[in-house]
Amino acid sequence: MVIIVTITHRYDLDFYKYNDTICEDIFTGDYIINYSGQNQGRMDKYLIDNIKNKKFFEIYYRKNFKSNFIYLGKTNLSSIIQVRQKPLNETTESNERLLIKLNVKKSDIVNRDIGKNKDSVIKHAKLPDNSNRNLGFYKKD
Repeated sequence: MVIIVTITHRYDLDFYKYNDTICEDIFTGDYIINYSGQNQGRMDKYLIDNIKNKKFFEIYYRKNFKSNFIYLGKTNLSSIIQVRQKPLNETTESNERLLIKLNVKKSDIVNRDIGKNKDSVIKHAKLPDNSNRNLGFYKKD
């Protein structure tokens, strides 16, 4: 299974509190992504299973809602930084959610503009057309 991760930088909206970040290592050119699980954790098991089984993650990001999505690349270099601090189905603060780390090696970076919205991500990732546009990540078998 491949997990398709989408990240929108939401610096101006306090409503969306989570720890998703993308940083470039200036020494190696690799990208480090910190990605938080869901508020109530219902689908966190897919993130955890992918990490445990060394499966691939594909990463898409955009600077804000007006920016196009960029396909960063894919990686199976992943780890759990923090386990979820509350039981499943309980609402959490951002610091209580599952937090994972993805490392995209410089040689695996694509950085391709693929379009304005989640429809573009769904098409590029070859997900079903009826995929829910409100999810932060998708699983692809």
